[in-house]
Amino acid sequence: MLRPTMLASALLAASAPFALAQTLTTSMIEGMGNNSLFTRWRPTSHFIAPAGWMNDPCGAMYDPTRDIYHLFYQWHPNHINWGNISWGHATSPDLITWTDVGGWEGTDALALGPAGNGTYNGLGIFSGTAQPVNLTGGEDGTLLAFYTSVSKLPTNWQLYYMPGTETQSFAYSQDGGKTWQEYAGNPVISHPPEGWNITGWRDPFFESWPAMDALLGQSVPHYYAVFGSGIKGVGPRMPFYSAPASNLTNWTFLGALWEPADNTTLGSIEFTGTYGFNFEVSGFFSLPDDNNNLHYFVNMGSEGGNVSFHESAHWALWNEGHVTKRENGSAAFTPISGGAGDWGLLYALTSFNDTKNNRRVQWGWAPEDLVGDDGLFSAHQQGFQGAFPTPRELFVHTSRNLVNMDGQLGKMGNSYVSQSNDGTFTAQTLGVRPLPDVVTGLRNGSVQHSFS
Repeated sequence: MLRPTMLASALLAASAPFALAQTLTTSMIEGMGNNSLFTRWRPTSHFIAPAGWMNDPCGAMYDPTRDIYHLFYQWHPNHINWGNISWGHATSPDLITWTDVGGWEGTDALALGPAGNGTYNGLGIFSGTAQPVNLTGGEDGTLLAFYTSVSKLPTNWQLYYMPGTETQSFAYSQDGGKTWQEYAGNPVISHPPEGWNITGWRDPFFESWPAMDALLGQSVPHYYAVFGSGIKGVGPRMPFYSAPASNLTNWTFLGALWEPADNTTLGSIEFTGTYGFNFEVSGFFSLPDDNNNLHYFVNMGSEGGNVSFHESAHWALWNEGHVTKRENGSAAFTPISGGAGDWGLLYALTSFNDTKNNRRVQWGWAPEDLVGDDGLFSAHQQGFQGAFPTPRELFVHTSRNLVNMDGQLGKMGNSYVSQSNDGTFTAQTLGVRPLPDVVTGLRNGSVQHSFS
């Protein structure tokens, strides 16, 4: 729900563009008064907004027409606290060095912003995803963003949900993301599922999903979408929609892809986390293992599952599951393993299909870990809040020839375990690793020293 900011020129290779970074930040400081903490604490190897508040990553995609990567972020360019949530925008040729689209000063990097109270998107452009296609699924250089348009605030899973708070809308660009237009038929989905007493309904994640086409027996290609949601007093939900690729404004609600109960866990809470009471920033993807067997995954941010050993009441989680076709033609996800998407601060994890390199790339939001006076004194001094970590690749990690020494392998947890004919076990889980080319680029020009 609440999300991003960033500085396109901030994900700088460790070697070269430091002079550029120094020039930009010096100019920024002159406009902000004496603010030495802006440069002292500002990351130089992470993606970050020019200034102000930043949360969820949005709209990550590779544009094959122009051979360039795009990344958007939830942004409040004029304050270090959440508010006036908009989308900032940056591009990169390599996921290492980023350029703010429109510039880094003031609100130059703004792609989408609230239209003003009384309109369907008047109070917020909440999180979403993007694809390098037009509304009929064609690749003609159009960029298409699918986001939650907000007309009422506040919204929180614990509060009464005001009808009409959130709708789902499109914006598109035909000049490589320099300018954006709202789709004239917005909102394209105007109300949540009928009969749901919802805790929230936001953050559309949409992609083509050939494996789901095959499972549901679709005769023509479709796009699929999930949202973060929940039903009060029942449990979090992933409402599931489909649209033919030839008409991405024609969405059909298929039911809930997954229906966990309130504040439950898959296994031991220390390892698999808690589903809480509401989902945000949900997503789905399929990945092949090293034997080319397909695995189905979902990711979600769970809200409300507060425990003493976890850093907040937000959990960034993933689950692997079996997907089956329901009698009504929809799909059902049944989890078989799961866990934390990150064991640190990251929340609002999202991913995209990097078609240039045939890999699944994940981004997340790292909020500031500020202490004392709610961190506000130091946050005002440094002039920004939030960053994104190094982009990561998701893959199926397989461990073979395991022996069940303590009898724990059969329990539900981070891995799905199967037994081989020779009596040994194989465990498979969602693997996460930094993109090797990004790591190499960030280390370019560095020197390694060894110390006794």
